[in-house]
Amino acid sequence: MKCPYCDTEMLKGDLYGNRVELKWVAKDAHKGIMHALISGGCPKIETYKCILCNKFISDIPVDGL
Repeated sequence: MKCPYCDTEMLKGDLYGNRVELKWVAKDAHKGIMHALISGGCPKIETYKCILCNKFISDIPVDGL
């Protein structure tokens, strides 16, 4: 996916969240103990990140619609 702000190729990853913070992890980094600690039961959504603009793009799931 291309960034709509700077036209740079965006990185695909997952955005994990809990009550305190959000953490983005690149899809190719999904391995090892660090990923297990970050993802431990937290909800996630697939998110693209632009490394130049530091912008995120996600499709937010909507329940009940």
